[in-house]
Amino acid sequence: MIVMNMVTPPPDLAAISALQSKLVAALRPILPEHALLWEPEDTIPYECDGLAAYRRMPLAVALPETEAQVAQVLKVCFEMQIPVVPRGSGTGLSGGAMPISQGLVLSLAKLKKILSIDPFTRTAVVQPGVRNLAISEAVAHLGLYYAPDPSSQIACSIGGNVNENSGGVHCLKYGLTLHNVLRVRGVLMNGEIVEFGSLAPDSPGLDLLAIMMGSEGMLAVVTEVTVKLVAKPKLARVIMASFDDLRKAGDAVAAVAAAVRRHGDRAGRRRHRALDRAAARHRPDVADLERRGVEQPGRAGRARSREVGEAPPPAHAGDRRQCGHSRGREGARRSRRRCGEGGHRSRFHLHHADRGGRGRAADHGGV
Repeated sequence: MIVMNMVTPPPDLAAISALQSKLVAALRPILPEHALLWEPEDTIPYECDGLAAYRRMPLAVALPETEAQVAQVLKVCFEMQIPVVPRGSGTGLSGGAMPISQGLVLSLAKLKKILSIDPFTRTAVVQPGVRNLAISEAVAHLGLYYAPDPSSQIACSIGGNVNENSGGVHCLKYGLTLHNVLRVRGVLMNGEIVEFGSLAPDSPGLDLLAIMMGSEGMLAVVTEVTVKLVAKPKLARVIMASFDDLRKAGDAVAAVAAAVRRHGDRAGRRRHRALDRAAARHRPDVADLERRGVEQPGRAGRARSREVGEAPPPAHAGDRRQCGHSRGREGARRSRRRCGEGGHRSRFHLHHADRGGRGRAADHGGV
């Protein structure tokens, strides 16, 4: 039976002190002296995160400087059965970095290097202690930036963003951290190094990257993050709107979101049409075809094939300009004379109508 108003027994200070001494002795060979804190005056800054209403003192605070040190610290805590709470910059307001009684705070603030930037794939590989805004500052000269922008982006770390799945005002258009991260490298509690996601558009197997986002460090300790970068907008303006009713404000937000989705759909269709036009304008390089021993379609190609005694390529190989087609009724008659009354054998090669709209595109053959 649980008594709601029962008095919590006082902690056994002697047992806690003994456990602390044992933990510090086990971590000293792994970490430099300045990277291991256990005195009260040193650990008080880590008793809470941005949610300062709740505070709790940890046994010790570890500040590893490499991934190998992170793995060794976790392995020691796993063997001693000591809980671990990962911590970034401590700006969160959800209590995700609040210590656990008789546990260890694992601060990743010293892992703050930008490992690589690729402007062609628009990706950056960073360590978890890198500030959110520092990524955008590092790629600003390339015309790129990192989209998620929490209100604390000037101080919050990318590792904390992953643990909390942070967003910001840009999330309406670009999504949360989940939608802007390709790969996460981390360490399990037993010291094993794992990776979630991949640099490819899609990775095989279960989508464990989505589970990692917002897990507050309960699944793995983040040691490396590959983020997506987006192009800076050519123009940015701030618009302020005032409403005298909460429902009107909500309807306005819904209307803006719907307009953004419609714009994205239209932009996608325009991109597909542009790609189709570019593919239709593509012409094979004649010299390159001859070097590779490939005959050029059309009358010149058939003539060269006859000279070497090979079967000529079909008249319809290539587009309408290579076949000699022109628009209008007269062009259609010339096409039938050149290609035969049976028409083309390609269902994708169509005779186009003239500008006046006479006639329609025709499918002259089977599949």
